[in-house]
Amino acid sequence: MSRHRHRDLSNAFFGLLGVGALLVTMSTATAAPASTEAGKKAARPHYEKGASEYNLGHFAESISEFEKAYEQDPAPILLFNIAQAHRQSGNNERAAFFYRRYLEQEPNAANRAEVEKRIKDLEGVIQQQNDVKRRPPTEVTDQDQRSAAPASPATPPPATATTPPAPPQGTAASALPPPITPSSPAPEASVTSGVSGADSEAAHPILVWLSAGPAFPSFSGRDLQEPTLLSVRLGAGYAIDLHTAGFLDVGVSGAYAPFQYRTLDTNANRSAGFWGLLANAKYRYRLAPALDIAGEVGAGVVWWSGLGDQNPFTDNGVGATGAVPMPSLLLGVGVVYHLPAHLSVFAQPTFLLSKTTGDGLSSAISSVSRFDLAIGLGYSI
Repeated sequence: MSRHRHRDLSNAFFGLLGVGALLVTMSTATAAPASTEAGKKAARPHYEKGASEYNLGHFAESISEFEKAYEQDPAPILLFNIAQAHRQSGNNERAAFFYRRYLEQEPNAANRAEVEKRIKDLEGVIQQQNDVKRRPPTEVTDQDQRSAAPASPATPPPATATTPPAPPQGTAASALPPPITPSSPAPEASVTSGVSGADSEAAHPILVWLSAGPAFPSFSGRDLQEPTLLSVRLGAGYAIDLHTAGFLDVGVSGAYAPFQYRTLDTNANRSAGFWGLLANAKYRYRLAPALDIAGEVGAGVVWWSGLGDQNPFTDNGVGATGAVPMPSLLLGVGVVYHLPAHLSVFAQPTFLLSKTTGDGLSSAISSVSRFDLAIGLGYSI
């Protein structure tokens, strides 16, 4: 490959990394304030105290403790807890306020529909109570009757529910950390499993994905100017939750990259391709509730097919009797953005190095390397 081609590949590679960095900057600028390990540790005692007070029905005390926990670690789920405690204590306006703040900080919350309905119900109750306050009295009593028994209002204000609703269908038990029972598990502060991208790993750890994009091949030993390839990968993996350290996805993937070349004798077009099967591991670190940065390592075999007679890749253009296997190593970096409905999108440039085998091929080309610029879609099961 010529120096100009290497320069173009490098510019494309680092340009995509710049786009990834811009995505990270934009996402973190609009997300909730970031948590720290020290903040999580400081918030934990206040959360546990708030949960205990909540279960005992001491809602004012639980609100105070949840607020102290939020001051140490601004996890959006704590706003939901505060709203729950205000609703239980009958302070409907404050409950609606904190439910709204929770949805603002966690726009992709899995329980968003339920919280929005709860806000609507609270607004209805607040409106009815305001109507009762503004309504003029409909009857009077004399002094003797007032001394005998107090008059009751014409229409009593509607009561609010005194028990919290059950978690929504399909949500993990730890997804809604408001302390519903004494045995409710306390969530990790700022890791809101069930209301953010982490739900995909906790309740839906199996991931299938598909990616496609341009690939730029380079053949060591020969400066062949082959056209850009189209690389397609299909894979499946299992997400291992490393808790505060991130996630590790282990799985397998298949890859295919077709291309054409011209024969040495007649300059005719012929088709060839690279078929690959790789075992891969991807480490993801969560920068924001819906955004990960990722690094991938893969190893396996790539088969080079279509090496017929008069091809430009082997000694004297001798054709191969079949697909030539090549041990291969893959390295990649990228960003992953989690969407609702267990979907995710990602951008990941990868470098694939394949060692050629076979006398005629290896003596002409010792290895094949590729830069792949992939855009993909994933779905958690």
